[in-house]
Amino acid sequence: MQEQAQEQMALQQLQELRRRYWERLFLATIEMSEAELRAALKHRSSARRFAAAYVVGERLLEWQDDLLPLLEDRSEAVRQAARRSLIILSFLILNPDEAQRLRSPQRSGAVTPLSALNKPVDYGPQPGARPVARSQAVKQWKAWWAGQKPPQLKTDQLVTIEDEKMEGVKRWR
Repeated sequence: MQEQAQEQMALQQLQELRRRYWERLFLATIEMSEAELRAALKHRSSARRFAAAYVVGERLLEWQDDLLPLLEDRSEAVRQAARRSLIILSFLILNPDEAQRLRSPQRSGAVTPLSALNKPVDYGPQPGARPVARSQAVKQWKAWWAGQKPPQLKTDQLVTIEDEKMEGVKRWR
């Protein structure tokens, strides 16, 4: 009986150590510069690649080209973190007004009901997918991203070179 209690306590301590490790790794990764984060996506450690792929989605960084190769990573956790971030990015592309609200420092404005939002896409790969399915997922994601248009700027956001020249002339008069 006492042996079981000791084993249970040791297991709980091990789980707590793992939780702390992942928490510290996440906190360190979320604070990385963009250059450091991009490097972490290619790190030899699968734990670091996992954390970096996860954080790309958390920070709403439009780095789909950096995430796509990770869908074929040797680590299942890395593949699924990259997939998760791609799903988040697809949601942002399909819901530009919500994306703007989420990226705003104040995050003000009315929250859009889920029923009024477009669902994100998910081309996988599913957990446990074989290499052929992973390659197919990459092809599908690439095709989908290639079909996405960059957000259209409203005309009041556009500034022409002539406008800039005129502003400069006005300032010097």
